Amino acid sequence: AHDIRGPLQGINGLSELAIEDLNKNRNAEIPDYFRYIGESSNSLLELSNAILTPQTDSSKNEPEKDDLNNLRDRILRLFMPALLNKRLAFTFKIAPEANGLTLPSSGFIQAISNLVANAIKFTPDGGQIAVQVTVRTIKETNHLCFIVTDTGIGMAEETRLSIMSGIGTSTPGTAGENGSGLGLIMVRNLVRAYNGQLKINSLPGLGTSFTIIIPLTEQG
Repeated sequence: AHDIRGPLQGINGLSELAIEDLNKNRNAEIPDYFRYIGESSNSLLELSNAILTPQTDSSKNEPEKDDLNNLRDRILRLFMPALLNKRLAFTFKIAPEANGLTLPSSGFIQAISNLVANAIKFTPDGGQIAVQVTVRTIKETNHLCFIVTDTGIGMAEETRLSIMSGIGTSTPGTAGENGSGLGLIMVRNLVRAYNGQLKINSLPGLGTSFTIIIPLTEQG
């Protein structure tokens, strides 16, 4: 655990020191770039914590929350280079009924980031990726709903079942990107910790859609 977390914590600390020093003699947009580096390393640290720390019911009481607009901004900053590199069309829409709502925990920033990263990995050049945030009423309870859809290569039913069972799968992306599959397992575990649902609809060659549904009553 320390082998993964240690370097990431070091990056965070150095980024904070650089921002502090540069702000004293602000020049151009350099502090912003360092701030983005800090955000990216924070995302990696959150992922390692989610993988290496067992989920418990106490995670529902996590005090840190974030709003949906910040989620959208962070996703755009984090993935814009990769989206441009593969010439992918990207949209992130927040429905009017979801405006003003906060995320159940800051961990959902990493969860949605993982789904977008997965979509980029498995969508060929010139494809499309869309994120939608809505509110659904299920059995008289409002639920926050995230849908991440891509026009990528899709997945076999065996792969879908492995993810839903908590088993990571490693498959190269359309540009040879590597990965362990642990990011999707983190998403699954986080959703389960908040009494939510994770749905995966996919067919080989026809793209993939991940849906996260979280009861709003769990935010309290």
